[in-house]
Amino acid sequence: MKPLLAYALQLAAVYVAWAGLGFLFGWHWLVLLIMISIGRKGQRCWTQPHCTAICYFLVWWIAVLALALGGGYVRSGTYRACEGGEDMSRSCLFREQSTDYVVIYVAHFIGLGWMATMWVFDGVQIPFWVWQASHGQELRLLGSADVRLAGAAYPGVLSGTVLLVTLTWTAALDWSTDGGVHALALALFLEIVAAVLVAAAVVHRARWLALLRGERAPRAKAQGLVEPDLSS
Repeated sequence: MKPLLAYALQLAAVYVAWAGLGFLFGWHWLVLLIMISIGRKGQRCWTQPHCTAICYFLVWWIAVLALALGGGYVRSGTYRACEGGEDMSRSCLFREQSTDYVVIYVAHFIGLGWMATMWVFDGVQIPFWVWQASHGQELRLLGSADVRLAGAAYPGVLSGTVLLVTLTWTAALDWSTDGGVHALALALFLEIVAAVLVAAAVVHRARWLALLRGERAPRAKAQGLVEPDLSS
């Protein structure tokens, strides 16, 4: 099979898992795990990239459990009806609900926020990850040559974005289910997309600066990893 066709089929498989039930279960990480095994078939069966994929899959499921357990609690009879007649609003949450309810409600939506953030970030990076996995390379952040996914950079970016999203709906924007939360959801989604763009700009800052100066973009030495040449 031609390499380009094989890449296209692998890319399609990962995106089907991502777009299907990937938001709820993170299945695309398991498909990436298979891609890593294919790309490293001549090496030992368990490598650091395998562990990286498994770790991010488990992190996804921690967020799923936070969402599920928190949702079960807030529907267990501890809810106090809002005085304004809405099902929930920022004012009702922090002024009328118990402290336990507020803490678990916020944790519940932090889980959802983590899933949404990771889903958007992962979706942008899947083409790079499939290429890297199929060529036996380590997975890297946002198409960079030297920022490994196995390090602290990606969890840090995700954590910062989730913190920003959480502060937005708990402190910055006023919302209520009475008028619908579509505007809030759109604002949070655009915030995540903006975070992707900012993270990409930071990761590739050396290249952007070189281009602005009219110089050739530098190539980082990434511990023996070979960056694919897509120009041909």
